[in-house]
Amino acid sequence: MTRAEIERCLDRYVDGLASGDMSQVAIDDEISFRGPHAGEVSGEAAVRALLNDAARAFKDLTLHRGDRIIDGDQAVEIFDVELADGTLVSFADHFEFSDGKITRLHAIFDTRPIVSALAPEAADQEG
Repeated sequence: MTRAEIERCLDRYVDGLASGDMSQVAIDDEISFRGPHAGEVSGEAAVRALLNDAARAFKDLTLHRGDRIIDGDQAVEIFDVELADGTLVSFADHFEFSDGKITRLHAIFDTRPIVSALAPEAADQEG
């Protein structure tokens, strides 16, 4: 894939998170996802459902784009999500691409502020 193609894929991904609609994100049939709470998830349908759930949760929050690093068929997208109380949660999503689609996605973020916002008593148990 060219750098421009990867840029377009990443733009669709971040735009989808911000809008609550991940339908335009190019996901490989055999994609593998890894992230907090979800663990390991494989396959286009399961990963798309997970991403749609995340996008719906982000839809009413403010997403601030950060840095983007592209090296060959890999990329890292860094962004912050502003929670309703103003707390910023930083995300670093690592992607691998092939044939115009995301083949691997590893989401890295601190779950504690999100858990605290949704269920304050559970935040103390997160590590």
